[in-house]
Amino acid sequence: MATISMQTGSSVLNATSHQGLERVTEASGLLKRVFERMIAAQEAAAMRRLARYHHALYVDLVKQDHRLAEEFFAAKSRSEA
Repeated sequence: MATISMQTGSSVLNATSHQGLERVTEASGLLKRVFERMIAAQEAAAMRRLARYHHALYVDLVKQDHRLAEEFFAAKSRSEA
């Protein structure tokens, strides 16, 4: 993880003496990467939950009637194609 150090009394508006613009750019890049990783992690977790749900549904269908499970699996395969 990156850290951004700011000198006490440094002015972000005065880019020539304290590299304020570069620091703002670096901070915004860091925040953008953190946000992108959060979104990716959230999407991955949602896909894992969906996979667990589909597996549980498939197991329940197999217990009731294997033909229902086969139809479910075929319909799922068609929708993912």
